[in-house]
Amino acid sequence: MYIYLLKLYGYEEDSTTLYFDIKKLKENASTIHYLFGQLEDVHKRTFRVSPQSASIRYDGTVWTKDNGLLMEFLYLGRASDVNTPFFKKAQLASISSTLVPTLSPKDPNFDTWYKDYQAKMNRTQRAPGGFEPGE
Repeated sequence: MYIYLLKLYGYEEDSTTLYFDIKKLKENASTIHYLFGQLEDVHKRTFRVSPQSASIRYDGTVWTKDNGLLMEFLYLGRASDVNTPFFKKAQLASISSTLVPTLSPKDPNFDTWYKDYQAKMNRTQRAPGGFEPGE
């Protein structure tokens, strides 16, 4: 089963319609949340994202300058209920407050962060938007 995502909000004049497989979205929800958790805006708890800020990881690294890829990323987030629709006029989308800030496995602090994260998840039984490797 597929979900049709009508481009009413973003850059509809230069975007193509994206289709998302609901089953695959559900199967990959933790990975999608994990990727969004690496955004600087999630780490700063701003609860909003712009096309410019969506390209910046928590460590200040710009992971892409491709606006089309960024918009697809934001639409993936929308289809996964990670963010609200992106509004072109305001240049913003709201981000879910349940997203957990995450680190890249390549980050030198990943092991320490992950141990702390696992301990928190064991205490709270797993927060919404939590990430478990291998899911």
